Amino acid sequence: MDWLRDHKPYYGVLIIIALTIALRIIARYIGVYDSAIELSQAKKIGRIIDSVFFPLLGIYVFYKVGQLLGGIASLSHIVTVLVWSQLPVLVLSALEIIATLAGLTFIGPVYLNMVAMVDDNPVFTPDKLTIDFLALAYFIISTVFYLWSFQILLTGLARVEKFTMKQAIWLVTLAAVLLMLLRLPVTFILGDLSLLDYLGLAEVIEVKR
Repeated sequence: MDWLRDHKPYYGVLIIIALTIALRIIARYIGVYDSAIELSQAKKIGRIIDSVFFPLLGIYVFYKVGQLLGGIASLSHIVTVLVWSQLPVLVLSALEIIATLAGLTFIGPVYLNMVAMVDDNPVFTPDKLTIDFLALAYFIISTVFYLWSFQILLTGLARVEKFTMKQAIWLVTLAAVLLMLLRLPVTFILGDLSLLDYLGLAEVIEVKR
């Protein structure tokens, strides 16, 4: 029983990872994301890289940046915090599956207006602002869950690194910037991400190319 008590956090990590994989398979099978903007081949490759390679790279980056800032967390502690911070995302994924099974179409641009460049000037079609309120509701709800995830990440990193909240924010900021810089060569080669993607606005407004 002592061994089970000492390793309980790692069982939680394994359960969250297993549930994440299972929910992604279910979501893909029932077509949760089929209503989203059709992805190009480059974006599909980019998402595979982001789903497989960059999470592993992110663990190492958070670990090394924490060390540079004077943190004391082990690699296993970093893995535990990063995985547990995904718990709200896991809940959101479950809600997405339930909504899809209920027949709701909620993934897509919030603004249904297309943006086209005419004589180097942005032109909206149609002229009147058109909003998908179901997509807007999903955007707001998902933002709340992601903020919850961010709060868990900050609190967990501050605890395992023995940091103040301000130091934890610096750790997350520096690690995120470094990961973005490491992602740029992939973006340059594939051309899969735009400025809207980096700003987190790709699902808010659709740009006609």
